[in-house]
Amino acid sequence: MGSLLDSLYGVLVQPGATFAQLRQKPQVTEAALIVLLVNALGTSDLSPTSLLAAALAGGMGWLTLNGILWLLAYSLGRDPCWSGLLTLTGYASVPWLLWSPAQAWGPVVGGVLGLGVGVWLGVWQLWAASVALGIPVQRLVWVVVLPFLGVGVGMTWLGNVLGLLLSLG
Repeated sequence: MGSLLDSLYGVLVQPGATFAQLRQKPQVTEAALIVLLVNALGTSDLSPTSLLAAALAGGMGWLTLNGILWLLAYSLGRDPCWSGLLTLTGYASVPWLLWSPAQAWGPVVGGVLGLGVGVWLGVWQLWAASVALGIPVQRLVWVVVLPFLGVGVGMTWLGNVLGLLLSLG
């Protein structure tokens, strides 16, 4: 348990060194527990069914996101370590544990603090994925953004083609 607590503390105060250490020695089970805890704490309904559903949905989202990142890295010629990617993105979820305490400060201050926690989480997730995949953060941002832009262009083309076909009739 000392290793888990050291890693949790390290992610918050020394993320660079901690991410590098976790990449060398992945801890997937601990990362999964963090992801499940973060998602279970994020629900307002504290019934066991709701907590379980939130934890499972968060776990599936975590696996899906990591699968997409792994495939993108693989398609870019990288040979990513699946367990390292899961470990690092799981541990990068630790800042989200501070979201509920931030919200306790009231609507205005809690909103600002919650936004700060959200930005912190996003930056840590990008940083962790970049370390796990061996891709610079700037390049990873493009890897994440470009598919969304591609979907927008593809949907526009599809709409134009359908409009053209419907105008022929």
